[in-house]
Amino acid sequence: MYGISVIDQDTFEIYTFDASTQQFNGEVTASPSGTYVGGGLINLRDNFSIVSKKFNFLDDGQSIQLGYLDILMDASGQEQPGAITLKVFLDYDESAASNTSPNNEINDYSIASNPDTFFNSVIPTTQSTLNNMGSSSKFWQRVFCATRANFLTLQYTFSNAQLNGEEQELPVQIDAQVLWIKKAGRMTQI
Repeated sequence: MYGISVIDQDTFEIYTFDASTQQFNGEVTASPSGTYVGGGLINLRDNFSIVSKKFNFLDDGQSIQLGYLDILMDASGQEQPGAITLKVFLDYDESAASNTSPNNEINDYSIASNPDTFFNSVIPTTQSTLNNMGSSSKFWQRVFCATRANFLTLQYTFSNAQLNGEEQELPVQIDAQVLWIKKAGRMTQI
């Protein structure tokens, strides 16, 4: 699998996926000789992005605290597991999700990366084996992301690793979400 960056209508750059950084960043270079006569095949893999409103308690002059959220989703079979990614953004920072690395790092003063895996950002589309509900076509998935801010924004999407894998080949349907939130004290300065 490769990522591309479109330069113009006739030119694009190709990048390889680096599993250690979870990015498409290794540019593929080639020096072809002669005229290209075709024969190549490019399959598009589509991503999606569902972004929520900014949840808040502005009318009360209060910050917001999220404990966790429950998501009702279609279930894929255990033999064909899939996943999507949830990113939680705080206030007006829409570039660095609070529940992904490096923002979810545990400060243990070591050099190695130590993300807190309790705050999950990957949501499996298979039903958990812990709550056996038979062969239901839908299930509730609980996502923990205890955080506090003046505003919370949620984004559902595929990560680069999921785009590089088979996850994006499965249909995704989110039927409902329940945010377990509460007021969290006076708003702080933005």
